[in-house]
Parts: sequence; structure tokens; C-alpha cells
Amino acid sequence: MNIASAVNIEKLALSDVNFVQEKTGDTETKLKDQIKVILAGFNNVKSAYLVLVEYSSTKTYSVALCVELFETGHEKDIVSAVSKKFSSIFGSSEHLDVIFINQKQKDEVNKVAKPFYTKN
Repeated sequence: MNIASAVNIEKLALSDVNFVQEKTGDTETKLKDQIKVILAGFNNVKSAYLVLVEYSSTKTYSVALCVELFETGHEKDIVSAVSKKFSSIFGSSEHLDVIFINQKQKDEVNKVAKPFYTKN
């Protein structure tokens, strides 16, 4: 998992995350539309979701961009580009978690959200 801001990108080990619900609304739609443009520039991005997550170990909630990749590579570039866009909208005091999901996690996310971005 990467927690990112325009100033700081920190990679953390992800143990237990619960995907709670899809983030929807006018602000979220605008954010998704802008993130779609960024993700389209990376050939290895397969799909993306914007969801509320709970980290079981700390009992904290956060908004996360969950990204499924065709293959690994360019994760830091993806996080950096998305973080810069997010900070330009919400300011540097806010953050967006970016989680690169595996198939098991994708199955869990699909129970609560639909992808806002897909590349076939």
C-alpha cells in the first residue's frame, strides 16, 4: 500500500484491509474523471476503484484508490501522478491511499464497488 501526498510518498505493508463501500458523489465523480485521464497514460493499469476502507489492525477508515494492474511496474509513477492531482484538488493536508490490489482483493472490492476505470 502506498499512502501518498504531493510532498510525501510512503510505502507500507498491508495486512488486513476491509473494503467498506464505494465513494460516490459530485466531488468523487470529478476526482474519478481526473484520475481516469492519468490512469489511461499507464498501459499496465487494468482497473481502478474509489472506496472507503477500514484497516482492521488500527480500526481506522480512509478513502483509497484501489488499482488492479496487468503486470507490476510504474507503481511509484502512478502514485506520484495521482497524488499530485489529488493534492491540487483537496490540498496537501489531505491524503488518498493507493492500494495495488491482487485478485483476492479485487473480488472483495467488487462486492462493494464497481470500477470507475477499466482497460481491456
